[in-house]
Amino acid sequence: MRRQTVFLLTIVYCLSGVPFASAQEAPSATPGPPAASRPATGSAPAGPPLIPVGPLGDLDQLFIDSYTARRADFVLQSTPYIVVSGSNLILHRNGQKESARVIPDLYHALKDVAHLPFTIYLPLSPVAGSGGTLNDAAAAKLQTLVTRIQAARGVLKTSGYTAEELARQTQVVDESEALGFPDPGKTAD
Repeated sequence: MRRQTVFLLTIVYCLSGVPFASAQEAPSATPGPPAASRPATGSAPAGPPLIPVGPLGDLDQLFIDSYTARRADFVLQSTPYIVVSGSNLILHRNGQKESARVIPDLYHALKDVAHLPFTIYLPLSPVAGSGGTLNDAAAAKLQTLVTRIQAARGVLKTSGYTAEELARQTQVVDESEALGFPDPGKTAD
């Protein structure tokens, strides 16, 4: 039973990654994805407050206080463990943290290009093969994608790729752009 509790607390702790705010505090800024993976524009819409006002908020605050205290005790009493956070591994031991970057920027640059074909597929998938029409919103997403593909092509040579990696990345970009992007109202094939 103790092992299950420790395992569950470790999972919750690792997944939380963000300290809880009290009902009176605004949440602090949370770390985002690596710069190479962040969207170029836009932001997440504001949602409801993290902790509601009134009796439900008071109840939630009790949970948060209990959880935070238990998590702090767990961290102090636990044997060493490692958390994966973005490009880093963080060793937690004896109440101390040691961080080491283990995923290079090149990984993110390769990943960003590798996602391109799937990025094209996503807005097309609802109508692909059905004879349906592409709506204006999906067409606008694809047009934005064309603009970003062209901009990305311009920086491929300066992204730190080897000659072989550059050739593969260029091929992915070229073939993705060559798929062509349908106009709104056209039937998707």
